[in-house]
Amino acid sequence: MGHLIGVTGTGTGVGKTVLTALLTVHLRGLGRQAIAIKPFCAGSWDDPRLLQAANDRERNLEEITPVYCSQGLAPLAALGEKEASQAISIATQSIEKERAVTEVLLIEGIGGVAVPITTTNTIGDVLHSVGAHHIVVGVNRLGVINEVVLTAGYLKSLGGQSPVIVLMEEASPDSSAASNLKVIRQVLGHDRLCTIPFLSGWGHESVASRAYQKELGKTLAQILSWVNVRPVDGQSGVLL
Repeated sequence: MGHLIGVTGTGTGVGKTVLTALLTVHLRGLGRQAIAIKPFCAGSWDDPRLLQAANDRERNLEEITPVYCSQGLAPLAALGEKEASQAISIATQSIEKERAVTEVLLIEGIGGVAVPITTTNTIGDVLHSVGAHHIVVGVNRLGVINEVVLTAGYLKSLGGQSPVIVLMEEASPDSSAASNLKVIRQVLGHDRLCTIPFLSGWGHESVASRAYQKELGKTLAQILSWVNVRPVDGQSGVLL
């Protein structure tokens, strides 16, 4: 059975897809059998296309995203309760199918961790139910401390461990960026936190390329070690 990594976030547009793609390309560059999927997607196919490129196009878009909503809304709003309940089964079956044939499966969430799929199930519930190790992505800007603490608390309420926290840097950092990571570390009481520098020129092919791997290799390897993905014998886990 494959190792499951759930990449969720503090909200929409915080960099979940970028981080998922980077981790996938890093693993594949080390020779690991890694696949990234986004079971729920709304409003645009851009995210699944990026993950498809990171997967070296080994999966089609429908395999990467089995539940797609044309409206940019939460699944509950876009699908309605009955159809959304069926969508959870579809997504879970897709995860288990990929897990059976993949060494490391990266599962990107939709929006923030508490986005409702049904009235009683969130994307966090879905990721927790399949036993995924959680990575929470946020933007390193004013307000992220509150967002991260609330998100980590929600995941903890589901019965899981404290998640890994990854903050994505902005092109023009605000005055809080230098201290946010330190404060979050103090509040959460663990050291599984890091930042990803702002990387310009994100396009479907460029993000999924190996262009950024030398710069970020050590950081990506550290993130993966925090979710219990270790290098295979004889490898450092870092692409040189």
